[in-house]
Amino acid sequence: MFVTGCHRSGTSLLASLLLDCLGETKQSQEHLIPAMDNPQGFFESRRLVDLNNEMLAWIGSEWFRPPLSTPLWDRPPLIDQLSAKRAEFRDWSLNDCWVDKDPRLCITYPAYLHLLLKRVPVVSILRNPLDVATSLYARNGTPVDCGLALWFLYNHHLSVALEEQDHMIGYSELLDVSKQSQPRNLYHWICEVLEQIQAPLPTELAWQQMLNKRLRPDLNRAAAALPQSVRSQVDLKLLEILAEAYASIRDGGYLIDDFKSAFNSIPQLVLSNTVSDLERKHAIQIQQLSDLTAALESVQERELDLQEKLQRMQASSSWRLTAPMRHLVDFFRR
Repeated sequence: MFVTGCHRSGTSLLASLLLDCLGETKQSQEHLIPAMDNPQGFFESRRLVDLNNEMLAWIGSEWFRPPLSTPLWDRPPLIDQLSAKRAEFRDWSLNDCWVDKDPRLCITYPAYLHLLLKRVPVVSILRNPLDVATSLYARNGTPVDCGLALWFLYNHHLSVALEEQDHMIGYSELLDVSKQSQPRNLYHWICEVLEQIQAPLPTELAWQQMLNKRLRPDLNRAAAALPQSVRSQVDLKLLEILAEAYASIRDGGYLIDDFKSAFNSIPQLVLSNTVSDLERKHAIQIQQLSDLTAALESVQERELDLQEKLQRMQASSSWRLTAPMRHLVDFFRR
């Protein structure tokens, strides 16, 4: 089973719970990317992330620069590149009871139909667009409008790939277990997900213990409000459209059909204008970074020149001869 959703949407939390349900005997933790800025870990395999990055490179994209249209994975040269890699992922093709996670799957998932020659079930998670953008800003310094555009593009690509038998949950619903009915509802939901890959089901007590272990509200990077200077630059029209799409999916109970409908109906013109503006801002930032780098190099060269002059001065005989006078001046300055 694949776990996916836009970056900063809670995919690591969801994957950790599913892997806890499978247990160490089903899937070793040794192959997972080690924890870095996420103390609990990312719960994604190195080979999946590496392959997805390679796929994105094939189409001239990166995780922070996703394509605007769906790549043609079933046509040359992409289909030929996928065919050449089938032997490396034979274990995924022959087994069903496994979980792996990567937000990039929102874009690359259709390629796995041709790589594995079978459809892998998907469980996805959706988070409020402004919270995602805020978290990206807090972690990477990503401009908020760029974060909103990423949220749209990732979910737009995912909406094309999802089918009715796939599963979706909201990040806020997964995180908020304070409601009396929520833990049991989540338990039934996770059991439905696990049944799809014929995995053993945890008891309700074991599930509650997993939730208590994994839920860490203190790791929420979107909890802190955006600085006013940043908030004032947000494209309010874009935010309004995306917030309405999110609300319609949330209020409908995160149904796959509602998700697909919401992302098929969002005006493409708004996104196109936003992407063009982001590209312009990105070019300006690149130029500013280049100018700062050049200025820093100039200062560093000047510093080295001054250090060499100081060393030559300190090695001179006149420096040694005037040492008593300098000591006397230092004495009176005290």
